Amino acid sequence: MSGPIPSDIGYLTALRTLNLFINLLSSSVPSTLWLLTNLVCLDLDTNRLIGTISSGIGYLQSLTYLDLDTCSITGTLPSTIGLLSSLQYLVMYDTALTGSLPSEIGLLTNLLYVDFGDVKLSSTIPSSIGLMSSLQLLSIHNAKLTGTLPRSIVYLTNLYQLS
Repeated sequence: MSGPIPSDIGYLTALRTLNLFINLLSSSVPSTLWLLTNLVCLDLDTNRLIGTISSGIGYLQSLTYLDLDTCSITGTLPSTIGLLSSLQYLVMYDTALTGSLPSEIGLLTNLLYVDFGDVKLSSTIPSSIGLMSSLQLLSIHNAKLTGTLPRSIVYLTNLYQLS
Protein backbone atom coordinates (compact mmCIF):
# COMPACT_ATOMS: atom_id res chain seq x y z
CA MET A 1 0.00 0.00 0.00
CA SER A 2 1.30 3.45 -0.81
CA GLY A 3 0.27 7.08 -0.67
CA PRO A 4 -1.17 9.07 2.23
CA ILE A 5 -3.24 7.81 5.12
CA PRO A 6 -6.70 9.12 4.21
CA SER A 7 -8.04 11.82 6.51
CA ASP A 8 -11.41 10.05 6.49
CA ILE A 9 -9.87 7.42 8.75
CA GLY A 10 -11.21 9.48 11.64
CA TYR A 11 -14.72 8.25 10.80
CA LEU A 12 -13.78 4.72 11.90
CA THR A 13 -14.61 5.54 15.51
CA ALA A 14 -15.08 1.89 16.58
CA LEU A 15 -11.59 0.96 15.33
CA ARG A 16 -9.49 -0.70 18.04
CA THR A 17 -6.45 -1.85 16.02
CA LEU A 18 -4.71 -0.02 13.19
CA ASN A 19 -1.78 -1.99 11.79
CA LEU A 20 -0.38 -0.35 8.68
CA PHE A 21 3.23 -1.37 9.20
CA ILE A 22 5.72 -2.12 6.41
CA ASN A 23 4.03 -0.17 3.63
CA LEU A 24 4.94 2.80 1.49
CA LEU A 25 2.69 5.30 3.26
CA SER A 26 4.11 8.73 2.55
CA SER A 27 2.35 11.57 4.26
CA SER A 28 2.01 13.16 7.63
CA VAL A 29 -0.22 11.44 10.16
CA PRO A 30 -3.66 13.00 9.60
CA SER A 31 -5.04 14.92 12.57
CA THR A 32 -8.24 12.89 12.30
CA LEU A 33 -6.33 9.82 13.47
CA TRP A 34 -6.30 11.31 16.97
CA LEU A 35 -10.13 11.08 16.96
CA LEU A 36 -9.95 7.28 17.15
CA THR A 37 -10.34 7.22 20.92
CA ASN A 38 -11.13 3.47 21.03
CA LEU A 39 -7.78 2.63 19.47
CA VAL A 40 -5.80 0.11 21.52
CA CYS A 41 -3.03 -0.64 19.00
CA LEU A 42 -1.46 1.81 16.56
CA ASP A 43 1.36 0.35 14.48
CA LEU A 44 2.66 2.52 11.64
CA ASP A 45 6.27 1.36 11.65
CA THR A 46 8.45 1.10 8.55
CA ASN A 47 6.67 3.66 6.41
CA ARG A 48 7.67 6.97 4.86
CA LEU A 49 5.61 9.04 7.26
CA ILE A 50 6.73 12.62 7.79
CA GLY A 51 5.81 15.49 10.07
CA THR A 52 5.48 15.67 13.81
CA ILE A 53 3.52 13.82 16.46
CA SER A 54 0.58 16.05 17.30
CA SER A 55 -0.36 16.88 20.86
CA GLY A 56 -3.67 15.27 19.85
CA ILE A 57 -2.05 11.93 20.60
CA GLY A 58 -3.18 12.52 24.17
CA TYR A 59 -6.75 11.73 23.11
CA LEU A 60 -5.83 8.08 22.51
CA GLN A 61 -6.16 7.15 26.18
CA SER A 62 -7.14 3.52 25.44
CA LEU A 63 -3.88 2.96 23.54
CA THR A 64 -1.69 0.15 24.89
CA TYR A 65 0.67 -0.24 21.89
CA LEU A 66 2.26 2.58 19.88
CA ASP A 67 4.89 1.80 17.25
CA LEU A 68 6.22 4.51 14.92
CA ASP A 69 9.68 3.05 14.39
CA THR A 70 11.60 3.49 11.16
CA CYS A 71 9.52 6.48 10.05
CA SER A 72 10.69 10.00 9.32
CA ILE A 73 8.62 11.52 12.14
CA THR A 74 10.36 14.71 13.33
CA GLY A 75 10.09 17.18 16.16
CA THR A 76 9.73 16.43 19.83
CA LEU A 77 7.58 13.97 21.70
CA PRO A 78 4.62 16.05 22.94
CA SER A 79 4.00 16.30 26.68
CA THR A 80 0.49 14.93 26.10
CA ILE A 81 2.12 11.51 25.74
CA GLY A 82 1.80 11.44 29.53
CA LEU A 83 -1.99 11.16 29.16
CA LEU A 84 -1.71 7.67 27.64
CA SER A 85 -2.08 5.96 31.00
CA SER A 86 -2.85 2.53 29.46
CA LEU A 87 0.24 2.51 27.23
CA GLN A 88 2.44 -0.58 27.66
CA TYR A 89 4.63 -0.52 24.53
CA LEU A 90 6.22 2.63 23.11
CA VAL A 91 8.49 2.09 20.11
CA MET A 92 10.13 5.12 18.46
CA TYR A 93 13.28 3.37 17.22
CA ASP A 94 15.01 5.02 14.25
CA THR A 95 12.70 8.02 13.94
CA ALA A 96 13.89 11.58 13.39
CA LEU A 97 12.63 12.79 16.78
CA THR A 98 14.86 15.42 18.36
CA GLY A 99 14.89 17.56 21.45
CA SER A 100 14.15 16.41 24.94
CA LEU A 101 11.96 13.74 26.42
CA PRO A 102 9.09 15.39 28.28
CA SER A 103 9.02 14.81 32.04
CA GLU A 104 5.40 13.66 31.59
CA ILE A 105 6.74 10.40 30.22
CA GLY A 106 7.10 9.37 33.86
CA LEU A 107 3.31 9.33 34.15
CA LEU A 108 3.26 6.20 31.98
CA THR A 109 3.38 3.81 34.91
CA ASN A 110 1.98 0.87 32.90
CA LEU A 111 4.78 0.97 30.32
CA LEU A 112 6.60 -2.33 29.98
CA TYR A 113 8.74 -1.65 26.90
CA VAL A 114 10.30 1.60 25.65
CA ASP A 115 12.56 1.85 22.62
CA PHE A 116 14.21 5.16 21.70
CA GLY A 117 17.23 3.51 20.05
CA ASP A 118 18.82 5.43 17.14
CA VAL A 119 16.77 8.56 17.89
CA LYS A 120 18.58 11.90 17.87
CA LEU A 121 17.40 13.20 21.24
CA SER A 122 19.49 15.94 22.77
CA SER A 123 18.66 15.85 26.43
CA THR A 124 19.08 13.93 29.60
CA ILE A 125 16.68 11.22 30.67
CA PRO A 126 14.13 12.95 32.92
CA SER A 127 14.22 11.87 36.56
CA SER A 128 10.49 11.13 36.28
CA ILE A 129 11.50 7.87 34.59
CA GLY A 130 11.78 6.44 38.10
CA LEU A 131 7.98 6.57 38.32
CA MET A 132 7.61 4.02 35.51
CA SER A 133 7.35 1.18 38.01
CA SER A 134 6.26 -1.49 35.50
CA LEU A 135 9.09 -0.86 33.03
CA GLN A 136 10.94 -4.04 32.03
CA LEU A 137 12.93 -2.97 28.96
CA LEU A 138 14.47 0.42 28.18
CA SER A 139 16.38 0.77 24.93
CA ILE A 140 18.21 4.06 24.47
CA HIS A 141 21.25 2.91 22.48
CA ASN A 142 22.64 5.50 20.10
CA ALA A 143 19.93 8.00 21.15
CA LYS A 144 22.38 10.90 21.50
CA LEU A 145 21.26 11.54 25.07
CA THR A 146 23.41 13.76 27.25
CA GLY A 147 24.34 13.60 30.91
CA THR A 148 24.14 10.58 33.14
CA LEU A 149 21.42 8.14 34.03
CA PRO A 150 19.18 9.72 36.66
CA ARG A 151 19.43 8.30 40.17
CA SER A 152 15.70 7.55 40.04
CA ILE A 153 16.46 4.64 37.70
CA VAL A 154 17.04 2.52 40.82
CA TYR A 155 13.26 2.56 41.38
CA LEU A 156 12.72 0.54 38.21
CA THR A 157 12.77 -2.75 40.08
CA ASN A 158 11.14 -4.68 37.19
CA LEU A 159 13.73 -3.51 34.64
CA TYR A 160 15.56 -6.50 33.19
CA GLN A 161 17.13 -4.92 30.09
CA LEU A 162 18.78 -1.54 29.73
CA SER A 163 20.60 -0.97 26.47
